[in-house]
Amino acid sequence: MVRAEGSSSANELISTSGHTGTYVDPLTYVSYRGNLHGGTPAHEAQQGGRFSVLGVDTIEPLVCQGVLLDVAGLRGVDVLPGGYGMTAEDLASAEREAGVQLRTGDVALIRSGWARHYGDAEVYLGHESGAPGPTEEAARWLAGRGVRATGDETIAYEQIKPEVGHALLPVHRLLLAEHGIHIIEVMNLSGLAAAGVQQFVFVLAPLKIVGGLAHTLRLGRTRRRHRRRTRRPRPDRTSDGRFGFRQAYLGDRADTEALTRGLGEQWELMKVFFKPYPANHFTHAGIDAAITLCEEGLDVGEIEEVELGVASPVLRTIVRPEEEKARPKTGYAAQFSGPFTVATALVGGGGLCDSLDDFTDDEVEDPVKVDLASRVRCFADEECDRIFPNQFPAVLRVHLKSGEVREARVSRNRSGPENPLSDEELEVKFRTNAGRVLAEQRVEELLSALQAPEGSDGMGEVMRLARA
Repeated sequence: MVRAEGSSSANELISTSGHTGTYVDPLTYVSYRGNLHGGTPAHEAQQGGRFSVLGVDTIEPLVCQGVLLDVAGLRGVDVLPGGYGMTAEDLASAEREAGVQLRTGDVALIRSGWARHYGDAEVYLGHESGAPGPTEEAARWLAGRGVRATGDETIAYEQIKPEVGHALLPVHRLLLAEHGIHIIEVMNLSGLAAAGVQQFVFVLAPLKIVGGLAHTLRLGRTRRRHRRRTRRPRPDRTSDGRFGFRQAYLGDRADTEALTRGLGEQWELMKVFFKPYPANHFTHAGIDAAITLCEEGLDVGEIEEVELGVASPVLRTIVRPEEEKARPKTGYAAQFSGPFTVATALVGGGGLCDSLDDFTDDEVEDPVKVDLASRVRCFADEECDRIFPNQFPAVLRVHLKSGEVREARVSRNRSGPENPLSDEELEVKFRTNAGRVLAEQRVEELLSALQAPEGSDGMGEVMRLARA
């Protein structure tokens, strides 16, 4: 440690098993008759304390087709029973049900529903109850399809029979050691099943842990084609199922009729609020209140103290911690400070009053703004609480050295549907923003083209002028 201010830093500590959470097995994980996949003797490959070949660092990133084989769905259950052995016919039937054919280089993900038991370690591990998984026959079927990797929802990717445990792992031997197919375990495939997605882009990029025996990972999935089962899915699975959106986010508080209420009659687009200032939206009403007081002739030099009242829920965003918000250390932090944004508005900034140029690292050191921000005291206002969150209101009370108190309350945010910006104000905002990257003449030409897009070259001219 040096600092003050010769700086200095370095730190690293990672302590975990690679077989933690969702993980992928490299080809070093299992040997057969003393040899790894390809015939390399296992005892030679691990000389020196780590594997010199076939470690997790040798797994190339996977960007390929993924296919969900929903065996639990095929059998009409949420979760397969412990000890269930998935056969080649199970996988072939799930493939037909999905309407997608596995190709060489694809990734096959097999859903048993076993992820439901993840919170109960005794059941999930399956030492007593067993756990569902593919049989050797099913593994050979996958190898015959030429998959590059395969995964499921259990910790073993094997048929674990009740009271047998993990003593034998024949599928690991067949896939890893004999065929060079990676195994991914401890997945949760309920989301794919609930959405009815069987085919997708599968993305996996393992960390380059040299000689590693596994790698904890998170999987990315981008839908390429949305295929649903040929039979009708249960109507409640996506929204109301155990893993559905309603249960996950709202439980019994959900208003499902709101999804279709006023459909085709009420247009939410007309309720959109646009941000007039480049700061957190919770600060805007305070800025507008400061502008109002200044327009009424407020002398900033006579300010003794300022009170900023806002809705209770926004205090944690623009007021706390109080010391940091009163004296932000960076321009970015200042954009989330109620005291600093009010101080900037009282002094008078660019654009519509506060512009990006008012929130630079240099500006947070401005002595006038720093002094004003230190005089701002924030509190929860009952009237603001009543209006929030339909609006983000504020009240500003300025105590002058003379003892006079001036107040401005803003209940409707500027640039919302009830208080829209004028055409002139929109032009000011446009010029302020565009002028940061374009020459003044180009800005005016672009503004003219936007106001009359039906000109000779239409939007082509707009795009040409917008290039910096």
